[in-house]
Amino acid sequence: MSKLLLLLTTLFCSFSALAQKSADVAVTDFPIKEDKLYYEGVVDAAPTAKQLDLYRTGRTWFVDTYVDAKEVLQLDDKADGKMMGKGRYKYSFVNGINISQVLMRFTLALDVKDGKYRYRMYNFEGDNVNTSMLGGANATQLRILDYNQCYLDLKADKRTKYNLKVLQGMDAQVKGIVASLQKAMMNAATGKDDF
Repeated sequence: MSKLLLLLTTLFCSFSALAQKSADVAVTDFPIKEDKLYYEGVVDAAPTAKQLDLYRTGRTWFVDTYVDAKEVLQLDDKADGKMMGKGRYKYSFVNGINISQVLMRFTLALDVKDGKYRYRMYNFEGDNVNTSMLGGANATQLRILDYNQCYLDLKADKRTKYNLKVLQGMDAQVKGIVASLQKAMMNAATGKDDF
């Protein structure tokens, strides 16, 4: 009996240490600039890709990616090759007995020059609607999300599982957006038209 108790205690401690270690590793996976979540990248396009071609492709990507590009695009400077807008994406995850549906909002800036472009994503915020799988009168709750606070709380080991799920969901969405942008911009850089 004592061997079984010792084994269970050892397993529990191992899993606790593993969970803590995975949370520590996950904290370092999120890009930070001036203590805020901040994704950016400078991508070299083909040397022959002109600023105007990259601008047109980037603008088309904004229009195709977001439902109302006029609402989304808040800066659209063709001469300087700058676009900036507010994006929104939805994602969900299971959080204990709740299903969390998140509406993520952020700022996306795209700058283009001959042969390269830069994307930046920042000012992450959102809404989280938690719906209990058990039902009941108060089965749904709305929570305002401050992604930077989720990051700080994760670093401080506060609500680790929840904050990690929120941030991993955001990270997956951002990486999908960046992949979509890079695919579109690659077509402009190579002169490849899918028509």
